[in-house]
Amino acid sequence: VVFFTDGQPTVDERNPEKIVKGVVGRNSANTRIFTFGVGDDVNAVMLDQLAEETRAVSTYVRPAEDIEAKASALYAKISHPVLTNVKLTCADVKLLEVYPTIIGIVGHDDISPGRKQDPGPAMPMAMLQTLCDRPRDETNRANCLVAARTGLNVRSGPGSNHAVVKVLASGPRLIVLQRSEPWCAIDLQGDGVIDGYMHGSFLRAEH
Repeated sequence: VVFFTDGQPTVDERNPEKIVKGVVGRNSANTRIFTFGVGDDVNAVMLDQLAEETRAVSTYVRPAEDIEAKASALYAKISHPVLTNVKLTCADVKLLEVYPTIIGIVGHDDISPGRKQDPGPAMPMAMLQTLCDRPRDETNRANCLVAARTGLNVRSGPGSNHAVVKVLASGPRLIVLQRSEPWCAIDLQGDGVIDGYMHGSFLRAEH
């Protein structure tokens, strides 16, 4: 199912949390709901939750963007997924904890990294040291403006399931340190430290 919307809930139930809970509760066929928000007046948090809860993805198009291009890209992603029916088998490993689904890796199917219970490193230490010693990539840094009419939530992590730590009105300048579509790690103080995460669809790059 592809759910197109250009505004807020205005009929019958208007509470976003109850709407998401109601949809998930009635989705007995485990149908994926791909949400598509048009314009600046949509409830991005609710659309993200609907997509995440049904193992789909959310897409947004700003007023100045080409809606046909965005819709075509979504159709291509749905009709030609990178992977389907993905399964992860752990031999001789007892998983202690499984984290929430990371959909952005392949677009659709569940990839759930876990924490194993048995002792010993999860990867060779040489590989871990190589990753840790790698210099920070500066290519993703960008100066941006908040461009959401009703303000934008700053969350403690990259996902709508993380707590809101701050709400920014439209207009403030910030620095995007990292991108993990559709979420951006942001720096509000200019000190190079991540202060939170925001939905990238409502950030406008400064030129």
